[in-house]
Amino acid sequence: MLKRSFILLFPFFLFLPLFAHATAGADLRVLPADIRFSKSPLIVGDNIRIYTKVHNIGTVDVVGYVSFYQGSDLISEPQVISVVSGSDPEEVFVDFVVPASSFNLRAVISGTKPADINLDNNVAITGMFTPIFDDDHDGIQNGADNCSTISNTTQVNTDRDAFGDACDDDKDGDSLSNAVESEIGTNPIIIDTDGDGTDDAHDAYPLDPKRWVLEKTPPKIVPKPVVKTEEKSALVTSPTVDQKNSSTTKTAAINTVQVSDAVISEGVPVSDLVNQGEIEISENEGLSSNAVFTYEKKSWNTFDFRVIAPIQDGSVYEWNFGDNVRSSKTSVTHVYSKSVSFKVILKTINKNGEVKEESAEIHVTFFSFNNPWIIALLTLLGISLLGACIALFKLKSKNRPGKGESDKALKQIHVSEE
Repeated sequence: MLKRSFILLFPFFLFLPLFAHATAGADLRVLPADIRFSKSPLIVGDNIRIYTKVHNIGTVDVVGYVSFYQGSDLISEPQVISVVSGSDPEEVFVDFVVPASSFNLRAVISGTKPADINLDNNVAITGMFTPIFDDDHDGIQNGADNCSTISNTTQVNTDRDAFGDACDDDKDGDSLSNAVESEIGTNPIIIDTDGDGTDDAHDAYPLDPKRWVLEKTPPKIVPKPVVKTEEKSALVTSPTVDQKNSSTTKTAAINTVQVSDAVISEGVPVSDLVNQGEIEISENEGLSSNAVFTYEKKSWNTFDFRVIAPIQDGSVYEWNFGDNVRSSKTSVTHVYSKSVSFKVILKTINKNGEVKEESAEIHVTFFSFNNPWIIALLTLLGISLLGACIALFKLKSKNRPGKGESDKALKQIHVSEE
Protein backbone atom coordinates (compact mmCIF):
# COMPACT_ATOMS: atom_id res chain seq x y z
CA MET A 1 0.00 0.00 0.00
CA LEU A 2 2.77 2.43 0.92
CA LYS A 3 4.64 1.50 -2.19
CA ARG A 4 1.59 2.18 -4.37
CA SER A 5 1.10 5.66 -2.81
CA PHE A 6 4.74 6.52 -3.42
CA ILE A 7 4.36 5.50 -7.08
CA LEU A 8 1.27 7.79 -7.44
CA LEU A 9 2.90 10.84 -5.77
CA PHE A 10 6.24 10.41 -7.51
CA PRO A 11 5.24 12.48 -10.62
CA PHE A 12 4.04 15.38 -8.33
CA PHE A 13 7.37 15.53 -6.51
CA LEU A 14 9.13 15.25 -9.86
CA PHE A 15 7.40 18.37 -11.31
CA LEU A 16 7.15 20.38 -8.03
CA PRO A 17 10.32 22.46 -8.80
CA LEU A 18 8.77 23.44 -12.12
CA PHE A 19 5.58 24.73 -10.41
CA ALA A 20 7.64 26.63 -7.85
CA HIS A 21 9.66 28.23 -10.61
CA ALA A 22 6.45 29.27 -12.47
CA THR A 23 5.01 31.22 -9.53
CA ALA A 24 8.27 32.79 -8.44
CA GLY A 25 8.85 36.43 -9.52
CA ALA A 26 6.49 39.35 -10.34
CA ASP A 27 2.81 38.51 -10.90
CA LEU A 28 0.00 41.13 -10.53
CA ARG A 29 -3.67 40.36 -11.07
CA VAL A 30 -6.86 42.42 -11.64
CA LEU A 31 -10.36 40.91 -11.67
CA PRO A 32 -13.66 42.19 -13.24
CA ALA A 33 -15.44 41.64 -9.91
CA ASP A 34 -13.10 44.13 -8.21
CA ILE A 35 -14.18 47.05 -10.47
CA ARG A 36 -16.86 49.15 -8.73
CA PHE A 37 -18.39 52.68 -8.65
CA SER A 38 -18.50 55.28 -5.89
CA LYS A 39 -22.31 55.47 -6.01
CA SER A 40 -25.33 53.80 -7.51
CA PRO A 41 -27.52 53.98 -9.55
CA LEU A 42 -25.60 55.37 -12.49
CA ILE A 43 -27.28 58.66 -13.51
CA VAL A 44 -26.36 60.34 -16.79
CA GLY A 45 -24.11 63.35 -16.26
CA ASP A 46 -23.04 62.50 -12.70
CA ASN A 47 -19.38 62.83 -11.67
CA ILE A 48 -18.37 59.57 -9.97
CA ARG A 49 -15.27 57.49 -9.28
CA ILE A 50 -14.26 54.08 -10.59
CA TYR A 51 -12.29 51.85 -8.22
CA THR A 52 -10.43 48.57 -8.67
CA LYS A 53 -8.10 46.32 -6.67
CA VAL A 54 -4.69 45.06 -7.81
CA HIS A 55 -3.45 41.79 -6.24
CA ASN A 56 0.20 40.73 -5.97
CA ILE A 57 0.26 36.94 -6.19
CA GLY A 58 3.97 36.74 -7.00
CA THR A 59 6.97 36.49 -4.69
CA VAL A 60 8.44 40.02 -5.14
CA ASP A 61 7.27 43.61 -4.64
CA VAL A 62 6.10 45.26 -7.88
CA VAL A 63 5.50 48.81 -9.15
CA GLY A 64 3.59 49.64 -12.30
CA TYR A 65 0.54 51.38 -13.77
CA VAL A 66 -3.22 50.76 -14.05
CA SER A 67 -5.20 52.34 -16.90
CA PHE A 68 -9.02 52.54 -17.12
CA TYR A 69 -10.89 52.49 -20.44
CA GLN A 70 -14.51 53.15 -21.40
CA GLY A 71 -14.71 50.74 -24.27
CA SER A 72 -11.59 51.63 -26.25
CA ASP A 73 -11.30 55.22 -24.91
CA LEU A 74 -8.78 56.00 -22.17
CA ILE A 75 -10.61 57.63 -19.24
CA SER A 76 -7.66 59.25 -17.47
CA GLU A 77 -3.90 59.16 -17.16
CA PRO A 78 -2.45 55.78 -15.98
CA GLN A 79 -2.47 55.48 -12.17
CA VAL A 80 0.79 54.53 -10.39
CA ILE A 81 0.71 51.42 -8.18
CA SER A 82 3.18 49.73 -5.82
CA VAL A 83 2.06 46.38 -4.44
CA VAL A 84 3.94 44.50 -1.73
CA SER A 85 4.17 40.76 -2.14
CA GLY A 86 1.89 38.88 0.25
CA SER A 87 0.12 42.09 1.42
CA ASP A 88 -3.45 43.34 0.96
CA PRO A 89 -4.43 44.42 -2.57
CA GLU A 90 -3.60 47.95 -3.74
CA GLU A 91 -6.66 50.12 -4.59
CA VAL A 92 -6.67 52.74 -7.38
CA PHE A 93 -9.38 55.03 -8.80
CA VAL A 94 -10.14 57.58 -11.54
CA ASP A 95 -12.86 60.23 -11.87
CA PHE A 96 -15.53 59.58 -14.47
CA VAL A 97 -18.60 61.31 -15.99
CA VAL A 98 -21.48 58.89 -16.61
CA PRO A 99 -22.28 58.90 -20.36
CA ALA A 100 -25.76 59.01 -21.91
CA SER A 101 -25.50 55.49 -23.39
CA SER A 102 -24.60 51.96 -22.34
CA PHE A 103 -20.91 51.27 -21.75
CA ASN A 104 -18.41 48.81 -20.29
CA LEU A 105 -15.07 49.29 -18.48
CA ARG A 106 -11.63 47.81 -18.87
CA ALA A 107 -8.74 47.92 -16.36
CA VAL A 108 -5.23 47.15 -17.68
CA ILE A 109 -1.97 46.63 -15.71
CA SER A 110 1.18 47.75 -17.59
CA GLY A 111 4.78 48.91 -17.17
CA THR A 112 5.56 46.65 -14.18
CA LYS A 113 9.01 46.50 -12.58
CA PRO A 114 10.18 43.81 -12.41
CA ALA A 115 8.40 42.59 -15.54
CA ASP A 116 5.21 40.58 -14.93
CA ILE A 117 5.73 36.90 -15.75
CA ASN A 118 1.99 36.22 -16.26
CA LEU A 119 0.18 38.69 -18.55
CA ASP A 120 -3.02 36.64 -18.79
CA ASN A 121 -4.45 38.15 -15.58
CA ASN A 122 -3.40 41.77 -16.25
CA VAL A 123 -6.67 42.79 -17.98
CA ALA A 124 -10.21 42.86 -16.52
CA ILE A 125 -13.29 43.64 -18.64
CA THR A 126 -16.74 44.28 -17.11
CA GLY A 127 -20.16 43.65 -18.57
CA MET A 128 -22.35 46.43 -20.01
CA PHE A 129 -23.76 49.17 -17.75
CA THR A 130 -26.92 51.13 -18.69
CA PRO A 131 -27.23 54.52 -16.93
CA ILE A 132 -30.59 56.24 -16.30
CA PHE A 133 -31.82 59.79 -16.97
CA ASP A 134 -32.86 61.40 -13.66
CA ASP A 135 -31.85 65.08 -13.62
CA ASP A 136 -33.33 65.85 -10.18
CA HIS A 137 -32.07 62.59 -8.58
CA ASP A 138 -35.44 61.76 -7.03
CA GLY A 139 -35.42 58.13 -8.18
CA ILE A 140 -37.95 58.75 -10.98
CA GLN A 141 -36.58 58.81 -14.51
CA ASN A 142 -37.16 61.93 -16.61
CA GLY A 143 -39.61 60.26 -18.96
CA ALA A 144 -41.97 59.41 -16.11
CA ASP A 145 -41.23 62.44 -13.90
CA ASN A 146 -43.87 65.21 -13.96
CA CYS A 147 -41.24 67.65 -12.68
CA SER A 148 -37.82 66.49 -13.87
CA THR A 149 -35.88 69.56 -12.68
CA ILE A 150 -37.05 69.58 -9.02
CA SER A 151 -36.99 66.56 -6.73
CA ASN A 152 -40.56 65.38 -6.06
CA THR A 153 -40.70 61.74 -5.12
CA THR A 154 -44.45 61.91 -4.35
CA GLN A 155 -45.30 63.20 -7.88
CA VAL A 156 -48.23 65.20 -6.47
CA ASN A 157 -50.16 66.89 -9.30
CA THR A 158 -53.27 68.63 -7.96
CA ASP A 159 -54.70 69.85 -11.27
CA ARG A 160 -53.48 66.75 -13.16
CA ASP A 161 -51.84 68.74 -15.93
CA ALA A 162 -48.39 68.17 -17.43
CA PHE A 163 -46.56 69.62 -14.41
CA GLY A 164 -46.32 68.39 -10.82
CA ASP A 165 -47.01 70.78 -7.96
CA ALA A 166 -43.28 71.20 -7.29
CA CYS A 167 -42.83 73.13 -10.55
CA ASP A 168 -46.38 74.28 -11.38
CA ASP A 169 -47.03 78.05 -11.16
CA ASP A 170 -50.77 77.32 -10.83
CA LYS A 171 -51.17 74.18 -8.75
CA ASP A 172 -55.00 74.01 -8.77
CA GLY A 173 -55.39 75.17 -12.39
CA ASP A 174 -57.83 77.98 -11.59
CA SER A 175 -55.92 80.55 -13.76
CA LEU A 176 -54.66 82.36 -10.62
CA SER A 177 -50.94 81.91 -10.09
CA ASN A 178 -49.65 80.59 -6.77
CA ALA A 179 -48.07 84.00 -6.07
CA VAL A 180 -51.38 85.82 -6.57
CA GLU A 181 -53.26 83.32 -4.40
CA SER A 182 -50.67 83.75 -1.66
CA GLU A 183 -51.15 87.51 -1.82
CA ILE A 184 -54.97 87.43 -1.63
CA GLY A 185 -54.99 84.63 0.97
CA THR A 186 -56.65 81.85 -1.03
CA ASN A 187 -55.58 78.21 -1.04
CA PRO A 188 -53.32 77.50 -4.07
CA ILE A 189 -54.37 73.83 -4.24
CA ILE A 190 -58.16 74.38 -3.93
CA ILE A 191 -60.08 75.94 -6.83
CA ASP A 192 -62.90 77.20 -4.59
CA THR A 193 -61.32 78.19 -1.27
CA ASP A 194 -64.51 79.33 0.50
CA GLY A 195 -66.66 76.52 -0.95
CA ASP A 196 -69.45 78.78 -2.23
CA GLY A 197 -69.59 77.17 -5.68
CA THR A 198 -67.65 79.95 -7.45
CA ASP A 199 -63.97 79.30 -8.17
CA ASP A 200 -61.42 81.73 -6.77
CA ALA A 201 -60.62 83.29 -10.15
CA HIS A 202 -64.25 84.43 -10.62
CA ASP A 203 -65.16 85.04 -6.97
CA ALA A 204 -65.10 88.70 -5.95
CA TYR A 205 -64.92 87.55 -2.31
CA PRO A 206 -62.98 84.24 -2.46
CA LEU A 207 -62.71 84.03 1.36
CA ASP A 208 -66.41 84.76 2.09
CA PRO A 209 -68.80 81.83 1.44
CA LYS A 210 -71.82 84.19 1.55
CA ARG A 211 -70.67 86.62 -1.17
CA TRP A 212 -69.18 86.12 -4.61
CA VAL A 213 -70.54 89.00 -6.78
CA LEU A 214 -68.77 92.34 -6.46
CA GLU A 215 -70.87 95.10 -4.96
CA LYS A 216 -70.62 97.78 -7.60
CA THR A 217 -69.11 101.11 -6.58
CA PRO A 218 -70.05 104.02 -8.87
CA PRO A 219 -67.14 105.92 -10.42
CA LYS A 220 -66.00 109.08 -8.68
CA ILE A 221 -67.65 112.08 -10.30
CA VAL A 222 -65.92 115.43 -9.98
CA PRO A 223 -68.37 118.33 -10.54
CA LYS A 224 -67.28 120.83 -13.15
CA PRO A 225 -66.77 124.38 -11.88
CA VAL A 226 -69.41 126.91 -12.91
CA VAL A 227 -67.99 129.95 -14.69
CA LYS A 228 -70.06 133.12 -15.01
CA THR A 229 -70.70 134.47 -18.49
CA GLU A 230 -68.86 137.73 -17.83
CA GLU A 231 -65.79 136.00 -16.41
CA LYS A 232 -65.76 133.49 -19.26
CA SER A 233 -65.95 136.29 -21.79
CA ALA A 234 -63.12 138.16 -20.08
CA LEU A 235 -60.95 135.06 -20.07
CA VAL A 236 -61.53 134.56 -23.78
CA THR A 237 -60.92 138.20 -24.82
CA SER A 238 -57.85 138.96 -22.67
CA PRO A 239 -55.99 135.86 -21.51
CA THR A 240 -52.99 136.32 -19.26
CA VAL A 241 -49.65 134.53 -19.63
CA ASP A 242 -50.56 132.01 -16.87
CA GLN A 243 -53.94 131.38 -18.50
CA LYS A 244 -52.24 130.76 -21.83
CA ASN A 245 -49.91 128.21 -20.21
CA SER A 246 -52.84 126.62 -18.39
CA SER A 247 -54.79 126.42 -21.64
CA THR A 248 -51.85 124.79 -23.41
CA THR A 249 -51.43 122.25 -20.61
CA LYS A 250 -55.14 121.46 -20.63
CA THR A 251 -55.14 120.98 -24.40
CA ALA A 252 -52.13 118.63 -24.15
CA ALA A 253 -53.83 116.68 -21.37
CA ILE A 254 -57.02 116.33 -23.46
CA ASN A 255 -54.99 115.15 -26.44
CA THR A 256 -53.31 112.59 -24.19
CA VAL A 257 -56.50 111.01 -22.91
CA GLN A 258 -58.35 110.97 -26.24
CA VAL A 259 -57.49 107.36 -27.01
CA SER A 260 -59.41 104.33 -28.20
CA ASP A 261 -63.12 104.26 -27.27
CA ALA A 262 -62.90 100.63 -26.19
CA VAL A 263 -65.85 99.85 -23.92
CA ILE A 264 -64.53 98.47 -20.64
CA SER A 265 -67.71 97.95 -18.63
CA GLU A 266 -71.42 98.22 -19.23
CA GLY A 267 -71.11 100.27 -22.39
CA VAL A 268 -69.22 103.16 -20.77
CA PRO A 269 -66.11 104.25 -22.76
CA VAL A 270 -63.39 105.02 -20.22
CA SER A 271 -61.85 107.71 -22.43
CA ASP A 272 -65.18 109.58 -22.42
CA LEU A 273 -65.34 109.45 -18.62
CA VAL A 274 -61.81 110.87 -18.45
CA ASN A 275 -62.48 113.61 -20.98
CA GLN A 276 -65.73 114.59 -19.25
CA GLY A 277 -63.95 114.86 -15.91
CA GLU A 278 -66.05 112.09 -14.31
CA ILE A 279 -62.87 110.18 -13.54
CA GLU A 280 -60.24 112.32 -11.85
CA ILE A 281 -56.66 112.10 -13.16
CA SER A 282 -53.83 114.32 -11.98
CA GLU A 283 -51.52 116.09 -14.41
CA ASN A 284 -48.58 113.89 -13.27
CA GLU A 285 -50.31 110.61 -14.09
CA GLY A 286 -49.80 108.71 -17.33
CA LEU A 287 -52.46 106.57 -19.01
CA SER A 288 -52.30 103.09 -20.43
CA SER A 289 -53.03 102.57 -24.12
CA ASN A 290 -56.83 102.31 -23.69
CA ALA A 291 -57.11 104.43 -20.53
CA VAL A 292 -57.78 101.41 -18.30
CA PHE A 293 -55.17 102.29 -15.68
CA THR A 294 -52.87 105.16 -14.71
CA TYR A 295 -49.29 105.30 -13.51
CA GLU A 296 -47.48 108.06 -11.64
CA LYS A 297 -43.75 108.34 -10.94
CA LYS A 298 -43.16 109.04 -7.24
CA SER A 299 -39.35 108.80 -7.28
CA TRP A 300 -36.66 107.63 -9.70
CA ASN A 301 -37.65 103.95 -9.30
CA THR A 302 -41.06 104.06 -7.56
CA PHE A 303 -44.42 104.20 -9.37
CA ASP A 304 -48.08 104.24 -8.28
CA PHE A 305 -50.50 102.20 -10.40
CA ARG A 306 -54.31 102.25 -10.18
CA VAL A 307 -57.24 100.91 -12.16
CA ILE A 308 -59.52 103.73 -13.35
CA ALA A 309 -61.90 101.67 -15.49
CA PRO A 310 -65.29 100.95 -13.86
CA ILE A 311 -64.92 97.79 -11.79
CA GLN A 312 -66.77 94.83 -13.30
CA ASP A 313 -68.80 92.43 -11.16
CA GLY A 314 -66.74 89.37 -10.24
CA SER A 315 -63.63 90.59 -12.07
CA VAL A 316 -60.10 89.69 -10.99
CA TYR A 317 -57.15 91.96 -11.75
CA GLU A 318 -53.57 90.77 -12.07
CA TRP A 319 -50.62 93.15 -12.54
CA ASN A 320 -47.35 92.09 -14.14
CA PHE A 321 -44.81 94.86 -13.59
CA GLY A 322 -42.29 93.46 -16.08
CA ASP A 323 -39.72 92.36 -13.47
CA ASN A 324 -41.33 89.05 -12.40
CA VAL A 325 -43.33 90.79 -9.66
CA ARG A 326 -47.14 90.51 -9.67
CA SER A 327 -50.06 91.92 -7.70
CA SER A 328 -53.86 91.57 -7.64
CA LYS A 329 -54.69 94.93 -6.06
CA THR A 330 -56.55 97.64 -7.96
CA SER A 331 -54.21 100.28 -6.56
CA VAL A 332 -50.57 99.46 -5.81
CA THR A 333 -47.14 101.05 -5.39
CA HIS A 334 -44.21 99.21 -6.98
CA VAL A 335 -40.45 99.78 -6.55
CA TYR A 336 -38.09 98.73 -9.35
CA SER A 337 -34.57 97.53 -8.59
CA LYS A 338 -32.85 98.65 -11.78
CA SER A 339 -33.06 101.42 -14.36
CA VAL A 340 -34.38 100.09 -17.68
CA SER A 341 -37.70 100.14 -19.55
CA PHE A 342 -40.44 97.80 -18.32
CA LYS A 343 -43.68 96.73 -19.97
CA VAL A 344 -46.44 96.78 -17.37
CA ILE A 345 -49.43 94.52 -18.17
CA LEU A 346 -52.80 94.54 -16.40
CA LYS A 347 -54.80 91.37 -16.99
CA THR A 348 -58.57 91.55 -16.31
CA ILE A 349 -60.54 88.30 -15.94
CA ASN A 350 -64.31 88.85 -15.82
CA LYS A 351 -66.88 86.54 -14.24
CA ASN A 352 -67.34 84.70 -17.56
CA GLY A 353 -63.65 83.85 -17.73
CA GLU A 354 -62.92 86.32 -20.52
CA VAL A 355 -59.43 87.80 -20.35
CA LYS A 356 -58.39 91.29 -21.47
CA GLU A 357 -54.92 92.77 -21.29
CA GLU A 358 -53.85 96.40 -21.08
CA SER A 359 -50.23 97.58 -21.16
CA ALA A 360 -47.99 100.62 -20.80
CA GLU A 361 -44.26 101.24 -21.15
CA ILE A 362 -42.53 102.44 -17.95
CA HIS A 363 -39.08 104.06 -18.09
CA VAL A 364 -36.93 103.95 -14.95
CA THR A 365 -34.22 106.58 -15.49
CA PHE A 366 -30.86 106.02 -13.85
CA PHE A 367 -29.72 109.65 -14.14
CA SER A 368 -31.94 111.18 -11.48
CA PHE A 369 -31.00 113.30 -8.47
CA ASN A 370 -33.27 111.04 -6.41
CA ASN A 371 -31.11 108.04 -7.29
CA PRO A 372 -28.70 107.38 -4.37
CA TRP A 373 -26.13 106.03 -6.83
CA ILE A 374 -26.13 109.34 -8.71
CA ILE A 375 -25.80 111.25 -5.43
CA ALA A 376 -22.86 109.05 -4.41
CA LEU A 377 -21.22 109.50 -7.83
CA LEU A 378 -21.58 113.30 -7.72
CA THR A 379 -20.20 113.35 -4.16
CA LEU A 380 -17.20 111.30 -5.25
CA LEU A 381 -16.58 113.60 -8.21
CA GLY A 382 -16.80 116.65 -5.93
CA ILE A 383 -14.29 115.20 -3.49
CA SER A 384 -11.93 114.31 -6.37
CA LEU A 385 -12.20 117.83 -7.81
CA LEU A 386 -11.53 119.40 -4.42
CA GLY A 387 -8.48 117.16 -3.93
CA ALA A 388 -7.16 118.14 -7.37
CA CYS A 389 -7.53 121.85 -6.56
CA ILE A 390 -5.67 121.46 -3.25
CA ALA A 391 -2.86 119.53 -4.93
CA LEU A 392 -2.54 122.20 -7.66
CA PHE A 393 -2.42 124.97 -5.06
CA LYS A 394 0.35 123.19 -3.11
CA LEU A 395 2.34 122.66 -6.31
CA LYS A 396 2.22 126.37 -7.22
CA SER A 397 3.22 127.37 -3.68
CA LYS A 398 6.22 125.04 -3.81
CA ASN A 399 7.47 126.48 -7.11
CA ARG A 400 7.08 130.15 -5.97
CA PRO A 401 10.55 131.71 -4.92
CA GLY A 402 11.02 132.57 -1.23
CA LYS A 403 11.62 136.03 0.22
CA GLY A 404 15.39 135.45 0.74
CA GLU A 405 15.85 134.45 -2.86
CA SER A 406 13.95 137.55 -4.07
CA ASP A 407 16.16 139.91 -1.96
CA LYS A 408 19.33 138.28 -3.23
CA ALA A 409 18.19 138.72 -6.80
CA LEU A 410 17.49 142.44 -6.22
CA LYS A 411 20.98 142.98 -4.71
CA GLN A 412 22.60 141.40 -7.75
CA ILE A 413 20.64 143.76 -9.97
CA HIS A 414 21.86 146.85 -7.99
CA VAL A 415 25.50 145.69 -8.10
CA SER A 416 25.36 145.23 -11.83
CA GLU A 417 23.88 148.72 -12.29
CA GLU A 418 26.67 150.34 -10.21
